[in-house]
Amino acid sequence: MIKVSIIIVNYNTKELLDNCIESVYEKCTSKNFEIIVVDNNSFDDSCNMITEKYKNVILIKNKVNYGFGKANNIGVKVAKGEFVLFLNSDTIVQNNIVDEFIKYYEDNELKGNIGCLGAWLFDNENNVVSSAGSFPNGKRIIKEYINIIRKSNKNNNVDRNKNTSLSITDVDYVVGALMFLKRDLFISLDGFDEKFFMYFEETDLQFRLKEVGLRRVLITEPKVIHLEGKSPNRSNTKRIIYTQSMYSYFKKIYGNIKYYVFKILTLFLRLPAFLRREYSFKENISFFYNVIRG
Repeated sequence: MIKVSIIIVNYNTKELLDNCIESVYEKCTSKNFEIIVVDNNSFDDSCNMITEKYKNVILIKNKVNYGFGKANNIGVKVAKGEFVLFLNSDTIVQNNIVDEFIKYYEDNELKGNIGCLGAWLFDNENNVVSSAGSFPNGKRIIKEYINIIRKSNKNNNVDRNKNTSLSITDVDYVVGALMFLKRDLFISLDGFDEKFFMYFEETDLQFRLKEVGLRRVLITEPKVIHLEGKSPNRSNTKRIIYTQSMYSYFKKIYGNIKYYVFKILTLFLRLPAFLRREYSFKENISFFYNVIRG
């Protein structure tokens, strides 16, 4: 019986994907799950690797790159499990996370009012990396922008977790790299908002869970390494997409007036980036052009 559908979105991460799937099969031995890989039109031979090496994996080949949220929604449409587990391709499973998530959910479902679960994530040196966050608001984001101006070395992702005692912790949202919830609940919320190509889709979904009174909880037993969690690659394209998604989220939650005030203020705070060499002048022009036009 399929209890959990593990959904992995892939875009040109062949080796990472291979290691991720291998770790799932090695550590999750109960055979009560299925793996669904949704490929966003990769060109690195990922799909051939899946069909040749993992005969039991359900592979969905998108003809275009639909982004993270829509690709996961596509995966959920073919999922058979009572639960869905969204898992990034750049993760390595360290224990039987399927059974650990099921056990906690079923032990706490009636008394816990649980919406979704995540777990503390680690890098490959066993340091805690971004596992959860607080819902963005103007004050928090402007503070982060000021830290950028000051070239702060503080890890804002880990800082957002506040509680680093690795206890079971209620949070605003768990990161989308590892996210477990009931399939019917996900469907009842209309899934991820596909207006978000990448970033903030899990934040938006879990804000909706909050609105219906359901908790988002980090638990301690599932053990997963998130390879990108320690030091994300510098990318102007990712910077543009992240900022566009942030503005889309802010507009959706707070409305047009606050959105425009927030956008003008944060773009103004971004101007000092022209004086730094982290990104080239051309990249900064591209950033401002794409973000302003939305």
